Amino acid sequence: MGTLGTLSGGGGLMSDQDAQDAAVSAEGSGPEVVSVEEQEDFLRLVQQLNLVQSVQQQQQLQKEHRFWGTQPVPKLVDPELNVSDVLGGPIETKSVDQTTKALKVPSQTTTPGFRSMERTDVPQVARLLKENLWKFHLAVEYDEKEVAHWMVPRLGVVSAYVVENVESHEITDVCSYYHLSSTIIGDDKHKKLYAAYSFYNVATSVSLTQLMQDALVMAKKEQLDVFNALDVMENAEMLQPLKFGPGSGELQYYLYNWRCPRMASDRVGLVLC
Repeated sequence: MGTLGTLSGGGGLMSDQDAQDAAVSAEGSGPEVVSVEEQEDFLRLVQQLNLVQSVQQQQQLQKEHRFWGTQPVPKLVDPELNVSDVLGGPIETKSVDQTTKALKVPSQTTTPGFRSMERTDVPQVARLLKENLWKFHLAVEYDEKEVAHWMVPRLGVVSAYVVENVESHEITDVCSYYHLSSTIIGDDKHKKLYAAYSFYNVATSVSLTQLMQDALVMAKKEQLDVFNALDVMENAEMLQPLKFGPGSGELQYYLYNWRCPRMASDRVGLVLC
C-alpha cells in the first residue's frame, strides 16, 4: 500500500517532501512590511473615525456638555450650609431676600392646556419625540413602550407635562425632568437636597423658554430645591433667559464599540440618567 500524502491548499495531494519544502518556505517569508506612508494613512483614518484619542482630545471633549443649574432656593442660601460642592458649581453669595427677588418663579403656569402627562398621551408623545429627535446627530429612537417606561410620571422618579390644544385635543408640546436627591453631610438642619434634571422637551406651539418656565413652576410646586439642565439639544436658548447659571459639572458621552465623531452639544439628542 502506498504512503498517503498531505492535502495541499488546492485540495489535491502533495508528497511529504513537498510539504516540508512548503513549510520551510512559509517560515522564511515573514510578515508583510508596511511602509511609513501606509502607517500614517491608517492612523489618519483611525483618528477620523474617532477610534483613538489623545489625552488632549479627551480633555477637550469632556468640556463639550456642561451642566447648568438654577440658583438656589432659600434652603440653599442658608449661611450655615455650604452647597457649592453638592451642586457642582459656584453659588452666588446673596441674601435670601436678594435671591428670592431676582430669581422668583411664577406661582402658576402660563401656557393654555398645560397639564400632567397621562398614560393615554403616550402615542402622541412618542410621535412628537421621534419627529424632534430626527434633527440631531446622536439620538435614541424611542418606541411607545419605552416612552411609557421613561416618561409617564412616577412620584419622586420622573415628572412630565404636556400641552393639549384646547380645541383639537392634540398634544403639541412636552417637557420632562427626572428627580435625583443628594445627602447633605455634616449639617444638622438640612439632610437632603432634591434636584430636578431636565430630560426630554419638545416645544412646537410655544417657545422652549415659555415651556421650561412652566416646568420650573411645577418643579417648585413639587418642592424641588434646584433645577439642572445640560446644554444639549436646544436647551441653550432657554438657559440664560430663565437665569440658569453654568456649573462646573461636565459630562462626556462614551459610546462603547460605536464609531462616533466629535459633535457640538446642540447636535446631541441624548440624555443619560
